[in-house]
Amino acid sequence: MIYNISIASSYIILLILISKLNPMKKSKFLINVWDLLLSAWKRDQIIFEKETLDALENLWPDGINGKILIQSFDENSLLTTLEDLNCTMVEPCDKCTTIYHREILIPEYQAKFQKKIDPKEESDDETYLIDKNENIDIQSMILSAIKLEEPFSKKCPKCQENESDDFEDEEEDFGSFGWSNIQFR
Repeated sequence: MIYNISIASSYIILLILISKLNPMKKSKFLINVWDLLLSAWKRDQIIFEKETLDALENLWPDGINGKILIQSFDENSLLTTLEDLNCTMVEPCDKCTTIYHREILIPEYQAKFQKKIDPKEESDDETYLIDKNENIDIQSMILSAIKLEEPFSKKCPKCQENESDDFEDEEEDFGSFGWSNIQFR
């Protein structure tokens, strides 16, 4: 059996095969903002539910939920606000190693997006880049917000309760030393 395929058809088939073998990984949090950059003070709102991030291996299957508000300052910059971001992490307790669920709720987290970032300009604000196609990728912003909520010591509810009981006992012992009789001159 002989197939008669035109050059254009074979080129299309080749492109399809290449895309299946090596798919480009596109971020779920990539947002095109060209329309917001047309003039100042334009706004948009996006609600996301049950999204995941590869960088968060211990994310509960319910995923990340929240709302993003985007407001343009001018044709070169945006203010981006995450609101009511919530998710659950499944982690081992640092003290007893029991696996527990840690709820994360971030009422508000803000960052700027700009077309150009001046490395000489120092800023306390978190600033990200708007790419040449006028897209913003809020994946890094969401990851930063979640990482900032990570405690120094991860403890399950039982260990946290035991720790607070130990603290109350220490307060009682501290009061028994008679510190109230000390006078400073």
